[in-house]
Amino acid sequence: MKNKETFDSAYEKLEEIVNQIQSWQIPLEQLVNKIKEAKKLISYCEWVIKDIDKQVNEILPEKEQKDVVD
Repeated sequence: MKNKETFDSAYEKLEEIVNQIQSWQIPLEQLVNKIKEAKKLISYCEWVIKDIDKQVNEILPEKEQKDVVD
């Protein structure tokens, strides 16, 4: 994956791969490579979400987070 990847671009690529798989647009020979690419994109997106969640938790005290949700 590229170093300059953003969450939005990774998610967009992931959606494209899922759509291709669901519509059988990928030749069977390329399916394994697309699944590997999707797995990398999923891992990256999960990492970004966890990192942002960690940063938010560090910024907002627990009480403020509950107030925002309620």
